[in-house]
Amino acid sequence: MASYTTPGVYVEEIPKFPPSVAQVETAIPAFVGYTEKGPVAPTRLLSMLEFETIFGTTPVESFTFDAVQDDAGLRVSLVTPPAFNYRLFYAMQHFFANGGGPCYVVSAGRYADGAVNDANLSVALDRAADVDEITLLAVPDAALVAGDSARYAALMNRMLTQCRTKGDRFALLDVPDRYTSDQAITDNFRGPVRGEVEFAKYGAAYYPYLETTLSYRYADFGGKTAIRLRNFTKTTTDAGAATKATAAKTAADDFAAKRTDATAKRLAFNAAASA
Repeated sequence: MASYTTPGVYVEEIPKFPPSVAQVETAIPAFVGYTEKGPVAPTRLLSMLEFETIFGTTPVESFTFDAVQDDAGLRVSLVTPPAFNYRLFYAMQHFFANGGGPCYVVSAGRYADGAVNDANLSVALDRAADVDEITLLAVPDAALVAGDSARYAALMNRMLTQCRTKGDRFALLDVPDRYTSDQAITDNFRGPVRGEVEFAKYGAAYYPYLETTLSYRYADFGGKTAIRLRNFTKTTTDAGAATKATAAKTAADDFAAKRTDATAKRLAFNAAASA
């Protein structure tokens, strides 16, 4: 109640409701990229669980090796490293792990459609323009667009143009990690991407990439990462190695033949018992 210092008549207004400030989200990001499944229309999400329920997870990765064993020991060489062809799922993991809230996801296609395509990302990006609630744009898969830097730059410029046209959102640009020098980044990113103030003020790029505690998703068998052994070659100067190898092969063939014979007898017995 007010404190009055002089006598007199005063009029006071008593509010019916207590004063309050409603919390309103001021940063609603839209993530554009490839998903395992789900709708192509912009979809509002509140959690990582909701993302996985609607859009699925990410392709599992594995390693393929060749192994050669000789008198010097065992040598293993990596033939096929993990590809990690899609990044949207991991971007969503980081977003929610760091306190992310409401957001939109716009699917540009399915993993089964093949490699990341800038045309599909552009179409999905245009769908995001129809949602007024969006204030941030992120296209994590854009850094994986195949081809020359012009196609990637065109997609980044499309993001900046949308932000400038709408005037209510900001673009987060992902720099491809295939560049190995500052000059390469300048030539392939900073040069082709629009640098005029009226466009540049609506976007920002962050580089280099950060190492995090989150890991990629690998093929898993019984809690162990799947490692495919493509070829195993064994060479030696041991004079008796050929004889030993022949004996081992003969034993293996004999075992296989006996197993086949036992299977045939078991099937015949089952058939007779059923008659």
